[in-house]
Amino acid sequence: MDFLNHLPTSACIVDSTGVIVRVNSACARIGLQAELLPIAFGDHFSCPDAESFQSFLDSIIKSGSATIDCVSNWNTLHSRTFQVLGAQLQDQQFLLQFHITEGAVCSDYQLLIEQYQHNPAGILLVDKDMNMLSFNQEFVKMWGIPDHIQKSRDDEQSLQTVIDQVKDPDGFLKQVQYLYRHQDEVSTDEVLLKDGRCFLRHSYPIRAKDVYSGRAWYFLDISELKQTQIQLDENQKFLEAVLENIHDGIAVCDEQGILSCFNRAAKSMTGSDVLHIPPEQWGRQYGMLHDDGTTPMEMEANPLYRAWNGAKIICEEMVLIDKDGQKRSVQVSGQAMRDSAGKKLGAVVSMHDITDLKDYREQLYQMAHHDLLTGLPNRRLFYQRLRQCLLMADRNKHSVAVMFLDLDNFKEVNDRFGHDSGDTVLVEFAQILRECLRESDIVCRWAGDEFVVVLPEVKREQDVPKVAENICRAVEHHLHRHAQGCRVTVSIGVAMAPQHGNNAEQLVRVADVAMYQAKQAGRNRFYAFPVSTPLPDIALLRRKIKFE
Repeated sequence: MDFLNHLPTSACIVDSTGVIVRVNSACARIGLQAELLPIAFGDHFSCPDAESFQSFLDSIIKSGSATIDCVSNWNTLHSRTFQVLGAQLQDQQFLLQFHITEGAVCSDYQLLIEQYQHNPAGILLVDKDMNMLSFNQEFVKMWGIPDHIQKSRDDEQSLQTVIDQVKDPDGFLKQVQYLYRHQDEVSTDEVLLKDGRCFLRHSYPIRAKDVYSGRAWYFLDISELKQTQIQLDENQKFLEAVLENIHDGIAVCDEQGILSCFNRAAKSMTGSDVLHIPPEQWGRQYGMLHDDGTTPMEMEANPLYRAWNGAKIICEEMVLIDKDGQKRSVQVSGQAMRDSAGKKLGAVVSMHDITDLKDYREQLYQMAHHDLLTGLPNRRLFYQRLRQCLLMADRNKHSVAVMFLDLDNFKEVNDRFGHDSGDTVLVEFAQILRECLRESDIVCRWAGDEFVVVLPEVKREQDVPKVAENICRAVEHHLHRHAQGCRVTVSIGVAMAPQHGNNAEQLVRVADVAMYQAKQAGRNRFYAFPVSTPLPDIALLRRKIKFE
């Protein structure tokens, strides 16, 4: 019972008959010295009646602890009242602690007693030899300590009751024994029970004047908390699985703008794992371009950065460069993330890979605006570009030349050698035109063996006949080997803007009529009507010309 002298309050030990058999040194303050022992409790203190003190002891046996008020019979204390806290010890003995009921000291003490008994955790106090001193009602409830064991204060039976319920009794005892050997240790762990419950176990040493006097054990039922945590973990794993298995890339930044998450698709698109870096470093670590696929994307234009700053991003396009240097077009949507109180948590964007879709779009555009055989623009795209050239020329005060070209004797190639040979001639003719013209010039397959050329920004009109003559000579010298011996040449009609007008359809018509005029003049040449010359009847011209 060495712990008795380490208690900060007056305390004594009484037996089952109410005789005081042991006191600590603090009892001298209430006139109870060791020299008076043994002495009946009633000889030194007065209770309301004898039955009250016996009921007090019975309550201790039943509940583990109890309190009673008493008055000291020692004259020097006069009629000072004490509150006595009792707890059962081994061998049918009881520990009594005395507290003056006057003033704030007693009030604070009563608060501590109430906290002890009504604490949501089960509390067990043991002395330095690990003998049980006291436990609260929650400890009895959560461990299901039977009444007869509580009354007997049998440490071994109490411990066995606990051990029988835990899943890992050896591990439980190992930790108890470890703390018995290491008195200064503080320990917190979890104890799993056979019935599925989970207790948080916390233990710390109790010291009185720097002398180890025992240990407190706290047991808190965290079964619902653990179940909730398990459910949260399962939900988290499910959400992570969803995030990792969707085909759209997901990128997230936190409230500070630091990149915090890439899913699998985002890693594939960027060719990199997430790097926890601020927005100003994103451009250096990840290849990000505007939707033109060439212009580097600055931080202020980045969709995730703009979403972090409050913008709502809806189906915007950009280009990412993966680890192999391949460009991938993505469609981005996203916004800032906020909690229920409106506080910004960060931002998230989704990136849908539209590389194949854009390729398909370009293929459709190519098919809708280009000739499939030669790859040249068709009539629809030609008119779009011609009108743009006319507007630009009018603004810059330049001329524009329109040439209408038709192959001579082409029908003979088709008739003698078939349409495959005719197609070969057309493809080669398209290539000759590309080689004879500038990149800024426009070449179009109009229909059959008819082609149209636009020369934008003509600064000197005398240059146009030179271009037409070069084309005629190139066709005459290089196309014969693809024409299977047939003499295929080209006739060219020329119209000038603004001299012959500024209307695209009118210019094509003038060049078309001029082409027939060149054919009538002997083919393998070009012709341009003098300005203000009335155009002949094209139907009449066609009847006069013998078509190939």
